[in-house]
Amino acid sequence: MSGSETRGTVTDAGSSDGGAEAAGAGRVGAPEAPITAPGDLGHRIGYLLKRAQGALHSRMDARLRPLGLTVPQYVCLENLRQRPGQTNAELARAGFVSAQSMNAVVKGLQSRGLITRPDTAPSGRRLPIEITCEGIALLDAADAHVRGIEAQMLDALDGEGAEAMLDGLGALIRTLDED
Repeated sequence: MSGSETRGTVTDAGSSDGGAEAAGAGRVGAPEAPITAPGDLGHRIGYLLKRAQGALHSRMDARLRPLGLTVPQYVCLENLRQRPGQTNAELARAGFVSAQSMNAVVKGLQSRGLITRPDTAPSGRRLPIEITCEGIALLDAADAHVRGIEAQMLDALDGEGAEAMLDGLGALIRTLDED
């Protein structure tokens, strides 16, 4: 490496101590970062999936923030629309967050009237959570933004490439879930 070159190291959280990553990669409107990384990380599936996830999360956060939603709140509402009556623990698993984090999300959505949760369990200990009409209306607006982001991502591929990628990701998930 010459004296004018710098090479950053990337941590598990996706931050860095130098190089293109520190220049603002992943933020909306930031210069585009190269896909390749020091060594062979640019060709490692886990690294590339994490970079794609980080870019998607950043873009979703920027589009959802004006609606007063965070990504975990959006995921919670979408899960409740698709499967009403889930518990806090089920929503946490579906949203890839801890039960404690999801509890804070649920309380915030409940205080805004976007979801309902009974004070006492109708039977057993289960407290089923439901999305309200207000929650559905906000989710519809948010979902339009998220679907636009997804379409933008898939537009980078031709139709066959997009289908192949979706099929391939599904195959990877099934393979890892088998263990």
